[in-house]
Amino acid sequence: MINPEAKQEWKGSPVTIEMMEVLEKEKQRLMEAMGNGNFLNLENMQESFGATAKCVGEIAGIDTACKLLQEE
Repeated sequence: MINPEAKQEWKGSPVTIEMMEVLEKEKQRLMEAMGNGNFLNLENMQESFGATAKCVGEIAGIDTACKLLQEE
């Protein structure tokens, strides 16, 4: 278990804050790409489903990481 004081110090670190911003920007980039149809391949729907599922998994991973990093 992480010491609560050390965790608070870590959360306030400029590197931590920057990393959280990078994760959020990547999540937004992935969501926009998916919304714009960048993962669609009308000639191969299996490829489309696979690429979309991978993107959704990456977004879920970012969400989980952010949740774990932000919880008290």
